[in-house]
Amino acid sequence: MRSPMMMGEERLRIGLRLHTASLGNAREAIRNQFPNADNVRTEGMRKRIRVGNKVESMSKIDS
Repeated sequence: MRSPMMMGEERLRIGLRLHTASLGNAREAIRNQFPNADNVRTEGMRKRIRVGNKVESMSKIDS
């Protein structure tokens, strides 16, 4: 629910914090599943997961 008292800048700041937290969660999940993965490999996996999620959501829109 959108609060009329919250300024746009505050909503943006909160959204960016949530985004950063979700990236951290994704990295941790990848590291838990692939403990020997280095940072470069972890970021590559995270990006592929993000692209896969976009493709999946777009296919749901087309359905």
